[in-house]
Amino acid sequence: MFGSITSALDPYTEGDRTGVLVSLMAGFSAYIGNGPAVETGKGASPLMFWPVLCGPSGLGRKGTATGIASRVLEAAFRTFSEDNTVHGLPATGLGFIGELDERSANGTAQPVLFLEEEMDTFITNARRDTKVGVYLRKAWDGQTISHKTKHDDVKIRRPHVAIIGHVQPKNWAAISGSRDATGGTYNRFFPVWVYQSKTLPVFEATDTAQVIRACARALREVADWARDADTVTVPRHVAQVFETTHRPICEALTNGSEELSQYTERAMAYMVRLAALYALADQREEISVADFDAALALVTYSVESVAYILPEAEMAQELPLALRVERFIAEAGETGVASTVIYRKFGIRKAELETLIADMDTIESFKAASTGGRPAQMYRYVGAPAADDADDIEGDTIWEVFREDVPTEDAPEESAEVAPVFALAPAPAVVASDETEVLSGMKDAAPAASYYLTEDEWDEVDASTPEPVVPAIEEPAAETVTESAVRAFLTTPAGTEMLQEILSAMMAAQAPTPAPAKRPARASRSRSKVKLDAASLATVDEVAA
Repeated sequence: MFGSITSALDPYTEGDRTGVLVSLMAGFSAYIGNGPAVETGKGASPLMFWPVLCGPSGLGRKGTATGIASRVLEAAFRTFSEDNTVHGLPATGLGFIGELDERSANGTAQPVLFLEEEMDTFITNARRDTKVGVYLRKAWDGQTISHKTKHDDVKIRRPHVAIIGHVQPKNWAAISGSRDATGGTYNRFFPVWVYQSKTLPVFEATDTAQVIRACARALREVADWARDADTVTVPRHVAQVFETTHRPICEALTNGSEELSQYTERAMAYMVRLAALYALADQREEISVADFDAALALVTYSVESVAYILPEAEMAQELPLALRVERFIAEAGETGVASTVIYRKFGIRKAELETLIADMDTIESFKAASTGGRPAQMYRYVGAPAADDADDIEGDTIWEVFREDVPTEDAPEESAEVAPVFALAPAPAVVASDETEVLSGMKDAAPAASYYLTEDEWDEVDASTPEPVVPAIEEPAAETVTESAVRAFLTTPAGTEMLQEILSAMMAAQAPTPAPAKRPARASRSRSKVKLDAASLATVDEVAA
């Protein structure tokens, strides 16, 4: 149903189809309330959805995507939209629980949908008041929220909260390394990359009332049925497919990137929730394999969005901290960046930062202009060391080593301009060729110079840093997150068993049919068995294709 409504609305909006889809699903998850839940081995999981639409201002069309979905939600759930929809997340934990308490009945929360079009402001508020993150984490899990003051003792049981957020990619990326990012607040959100899907005439009015009414009527009928549902279950045969197929692929999505997994560690929990929402939208209380297929596709898109929005999350284990700090300061330009901002960005202490800066010839420190209090300690990028000093340093720089390509002496001169390894990956959404210039403006500018290391420091870097890969120019692009997940799945016990069967069938098909008189049947049977050794694994690429 969600896909059908999204397709019906698509001709009338410039918003991204994914943005429309997740906005509809979040509104649906809010309206059905805390009645239906999906049973897992860890207990009942509430069906709440917190998508965050990440896209550049103007071009992302975040508000456009949520706007047309909201028109359907308002038409379908008019009373709920008026009484239980809050525009803007509260700035404090007390404000958040106050919104829930205002709509509670005998201490039990009523469902609430928060629409936050300025998640940038929310990120700032969450850092100022730690209770915001605490209460959000409890709400996502459906746990009781308590807030005690001198005058009040507020307690909300079974909170049911859905959130639709909008944010610019660079500001969502600013949470990298923060306490809430690794502590569990932000990985409860479901980021999706959105971008303008098409251009519609400005002065050519289109009457969408009829399609809005039709979509709203269908949504209301299904949502009222789902609201009365109780427990969403997973049949045994579906659970077996989930364990052998969906779960290994989901777990492998962030394989090899510890920092990336911190933002997406609840991917499996979301896959279960989304599959349950898909089942309820089809008026079923049992999850099917198709529901898990659809949920896995959406989760995969979210993980790829995180990898695109947070390139440093993928590269955190490969780039030394000193280079990341230098790059961050260089991006601030002539104005510089305050030391406290660097502390929060990378989660390091003052002494550690001072030690890093002391070894950098490219960074200078200075005091900010006083505004009445203690002047802030600032750092500014000043460029490469003088040529005389650089000539005395042997070996390549970190910057050269971590390039995707290092030009050789025989290479043409123009090949020297290559992208740094932390450049953004291709966008998950298809972007027209005339929009590539706009997207390229989002990419982080590379520092103009490198941070040099002594031979002893190089030994430490070599011991802790993976060997950099320097592909040839004609090499194909790196495999996507999805391809990595499939490859990882093929190395699991289930994947190995599947490969064993496929390879056995391949060998049996290629083997010549023996004549009964010349070759005994026993030898023929042994011929059909294939040992999955290193040589057999060499055909993984063929089997995967």
